[in-house]
Amino acid sequence: MRPGVAAAGALSLATACGGAPVRAEVTLGPILPARIVAVYPFMLRWDAPAYRSYELAMDEVDAVLATGLFAAAGPTEFSVRSFATDELLAATDVGDELPAWGVAPTSVLGLRGWAERRETTDSEILYDLRGRAAGGRRNAKVDFVIHEELLSPIAAPIAEVSAVVPVDPFGDGLGDSLDATLRRWTMKLTRAVLAAAAARLSTAAPVRDAGVDLLPSLRAEEGFSLPGFRSLAEILAPKDPLDREAARLDRVAALNPGASPSLVATLARLPEGLYVTRVRSAAARAAGLRAGDLVTAVDGEPAAGRQTLLRHLSLAAAPGVVTLSVLRDADRLTLRLPVPER
Repeated sequence: MRPGVAAAGALSLATACGGAPVRAEVTLGPILPARIVAVYPFMLRWDAPAYRSYELAMDEVDAVLATGLFAAAGPTEFSVRSFATDELLAATDVGDELPAWGVAPTSVLGLRGWAERRETTDSEILYDLRGRAAGGRRNAKVDFVIHEELLSPIAAPIAEVSAVVPVDPFGDGLGDSLDATLRRWTMKLTRAVLAAAAARLSTAAPVRDAGVDLLPSLRAEEGFSLPGFRSLAEILAPKDPLDREAARLDRVAALNPGASPSLVATLARLPEGLYVTRVRSAAARAAGLRAGDLVTAVDGEPAAGRQTLLRHLSLAAAPGVVTLSVLRDADRLTLRLPVPER
């Protein structure tokens, strides 16, 4: 926590989240009319590929959408100029997007998360029953320090939460891989920071369901890059074509557990966009959407994730429409999806 936050009139909370203590601080300021949360790339303070940052940021996006309180913008839908600056509009180019989104600057919040991995090791000598040295044992301890901040457009953070999560690196503790543990706790803390700030926000109910089931292709994650972190495209580039294809398939399967091999193969080879697996609503069927379509843009904006479509539907007024650019086999189509009543 920054030392000046509490002195500026913050409410400090201590609670528990899944068995580990969570520390939260909420700045008591004016109530903001929040509509969109812009999710920063998740910063990992150790050597890691860039796609890990993207994966965690998209987990945060899913956690934001799951609240049913906000629309969201993902980490490829705006640029971060300074990760250290606390004012959203000064640190990013979100302000340039506001005219297209049709919202006021006070309606956009930033979500900034980071994690640090602390690993300590030691060794001990083992003795037999006679007190003679009988070998040694190496012990390892890993903690994740995870931090989430909800930023206002032009002032200090509205709310901050943090947790120290101990993990047994050999799998005897939580029973999950380190990556799975980090992903689970990132989503927990995202929900916690939004809950901590709820009293300082007034929200407008966004569209939560577009009437279609969508899965992102691998391309947005593959091309995502950060200074000092290798992108997945850079990691795959030196591989031969067969190894590159196998690595893509493995990555898609990891992101979509339970997906059939044919669906995994489809998602791995598609260009960037949202793949339609099922059309559920009459409005989406009437608009002409079909299973197997790839939505490549919404109102001219690249479809970076399902948050793109939900954001455009949330910010548009009914009974309007949003325009979808769709790739169907070799055909490029323009479809118009009605904005649902809320």
